[in-house]
Amino acid sequence: MKVIVVAGTQAGSGKTTVAVGLMAALRQRGLRVQAFKVGPDPLDPLLHEAATGRPSYTLDGWMLSREYNLTRVARVADSADIAVVEGGETLFDGPDGDERGSAAHVAKTLGAPVLLVLDCAAHSARSAAAVLKGSLALDEELAVAGVVLNKTKSRAHEESFRATLAGPSPKTALRGVPILGAIRRDDAHAGALRDGLPASPPPPPKPRSRSAPAARGASAADGAPTAGRRTRGSSRARASSPASPRSSRGSSATAST
Repeated sequence: MKVIVVAGTQAGSGKTTVAVGLMAALRQRGLRVQAFKVGPDPLDPLLHEAATGRPSYTLDGWMLSREYNLTRVARVADSADIAVVEGGETLFDGPDGDERGSAAHVAKTLGAPVLLVLDCAAHSARSAAAVLKGSLALDEELAVAGVVLNKTKSRAHEESFRATLAGPSPKTALRGVPILGAIRRDDAHAGALRDGLPASPPPPPKPRSRSAPAARGASAADGAPTAGRRTRGSSRARASSPASPRSSRGSSATAST
C-alpha cells in the first residue's frame, strides 16, 4: 500500500484544500483511499470522510508511540489502495517546538514521501525559493516528492514562481523536486461552503424603536391630528357644525334689544 503525507510550509498554506482535493480525485479514479490526520482535529477528519467515503483516523507522534502509529496505519488502511495523511499546521514543528509530533516526524516514521504545499500569496517568488530550499536542506532524511503552488493570483504570477523555482540560477533552482501543480486563488468564492452545508442565516434585523418624534410623524402620516396642529379637515368641520341652542338664544336676545 502506498502512503503520502500532505504538509504545508506554514499554517494557512492550504494543505487541507490540497489534501481533500487529492483524496477526492483519487477516489474518482476508482481507488480506495484511506485518510489520516496528524494531531487531534475536530473538523478535518469530517472533510476527509466526505471525500473518501471512509472514516479518517488520527496519527500522533507526540501522544502516541511509533509502534502504535505504524500498527494503526497497517490495520486501518489494509483494505485501501492508498493512504493520504494530512499534516499538522507546519512541516517541522511539533507541540513542544521540536520535531516530535510534527508532519515530518510522522512521514519519516511511516517512510512516506511528502507533498509540500506552498502559499504563493504569502511569499514573493525568490522568498518562496528560499523557504523551499530551507525545507529541503533542513532534514536530509525527509523525502519531499513534489511541490504544489497554492493561491496563485494569475497565470503570470504562477509563471514567475515556476521560472524562479526551476532555474536557471543554481542559487534559486530546486533541483530534483518537481512542481506538480498550481491552484489559482478564487477570491470570488473565498467564502464557499465546505461539505455543501447551507450558509448560516443572517441575523434578524433589530426592531426599530419608535421615538417620540418618529411616533408623532407616523401619526401625522396616518391622518391622525397631532397636538398643537390643526388640519384642514378639522377646521372645515368646526366651521360647518351648527351652533348650540344656548349660543343661538344669546344671539337672538342681542338682536331684539
